[in-house]
Amino acid sequence: LVWSTAAALADDYTAFVHLVGPDGAIVAQNDRPPLAGFYPTSGWALDDPVDDLYALTLPETLPPGTYRLLVGWYQPTTGERLRLPDNRDEIELTQWVVQ
Repeated sequence: LVWSTAAALADDYTAFVHLVGPDGAIVAQNDRPPLAGFYPTSGWALDDPVDDLYALTLPETLPPGTYRLLVGWYQPTTGERLRLPDNRDEIELTQWVVQ
C-alpha cells in the first residue's frame, strides 16, 4: 500500500488490513504502525508517499462466499478509527468470491 497525508498528524496511528468473510467476521488481519514502527505517522511529511507491505495469512480453507479486503487507520491507545471526509472509517480495496 502507498499512504500519504495532506495534513500534519499529531498522533501516531496504526494501520489495519482486514480480510472480512461473508458473515462479517475478520478472517485474516495485519494491524501495525507504518513500516513496522520505523516511520510513525506523527513524523510524516505532507504529501510524501510511504510505501508499506502488508501480508495476510489465510486459513487452509475458506467457506464459499464474498470476501472483502478493508484498510484504515486507528489510534492504538483508544481504538478510535480515523474518519474519511465522507465519515467512513475504512476503505474497501477489493472483493474475492470463493466458490
